[in-house]
Amino acid sequence: MQSSKLKYLAIVFVLPLVICFSACGQKQNFDSWNPNTESLNTLKAYVEDVTREGSSNFIPKEDRIVVSDMDGTIYGEKAPLYIDCLVYVHRVLYDNTYTPKDQHMIDLAHRVEECFKTHELDKLTDPVICAEWQIPFAGMSIEDYEKYCSDFLKNPVEGFNNVSYKDFFYKPMLEVIDYLLQNDFQFYIVTGTDRSLSRILLKDKVNIQPVNVLGTDNVIKYSGNDKLDNEYYVYKFNDVAYRTENAIFKDSNTNKVDRIKREIGKQPVLVFGNTSGDESMATYVTSNNKYKTLACFVLQNDNVRDNCSLEKAEKNKANWEKKGWTIFSMKDDWKTIYGGNVEKR
Repeated sequence: MQSSKLKYLAIVFVLPLVICFSACGQKQNFDSWNPNTESLNTLKAYVEDVTREGSSNFIPKEDRIVVSDMDGTIYGEKAPLYIDCLVYVHRVLYDNTYTPKDQHMIDLAHRVEECFKTHELDKLTDPVICAEWQIPFAGMSIEDYEKYCSDFLKNPVEGFNNVSYKDFFYKPMLEVIDYLLQNDFQFYIVTGTDRSLSRILLKDKVNIQPVNVLGTDNVIKYSGNDKLDNEYYVYKFNDVAYRTENAIFKDSNTNKVDRIKREIGKQPVLVFGNTSGDESMATYVTSNNKYKTLACFVLQNDNVRDNCSLEKAEKNKANWEKKGWTIFSMKDDWKTIYGGNVEKR
């Protein structure tokens, strides 16, 4: 009899508290967003629609796939330049343990560094940077490269106070990622940044597994093999994987679509980007999809709290509005970009 009363009390009083606590734990607070932001409301309405059983637009969990660019979409892109460019400059110009192989490498590093000061990234084309940034790390083991990147990311961000490169993430977008993961979306990073560097950067910052990070890849060789292509070489016990100076390809534009098709194997339903290099990915996601889709682009239009080109922002805005894509305005939608105590100098 006593046991029955205890069970009754547990059902009446304890179970509702457990249910409430669980539900509250799943609620995402968008503290970094301005109240009642239209773009965020669009995203939330989409998520609520496609995750509600009985909805005509319901998407099963296994097909809730999100793809997102990294630099400029969830991470500071202009601080003052792409993160792998910053690592390249540090290695060539300021690492006393490394000797650049020629004057060309030094000259390029100085050119990149000049872009730090002027914020004129367009003076350096992606193919030029991509062809060079692998070279200073050729011969370095994967583990040593990861440690090198981890150490560099502890440095303070040039031009900003109170933040390191490891923490230079857009807080509003971290909240978006948490929200989507809570709603059983599979989140993939698809970035032009080196994949190993991206994994180190994202580690412990977002709940995304390394396998879900797709980026520009480097050709890998093994310590016991200095002659054969990997397809003809038999891996030996205690072989060490090391980097070469060759990139497999730059993960940008339609290469992002190719990477998604090869490594994910399903058409995503939700996409985030911030430049023309992400537009192919967004077009692929929203074209001939059997599910309801949404494309969201971060508009870098805040030159007070971040570095940006307002002229370029206006062109991007007009282009994306014409395509019907949702725009996250840094200036208008975000209460904070990097956090309350982070300041641009």
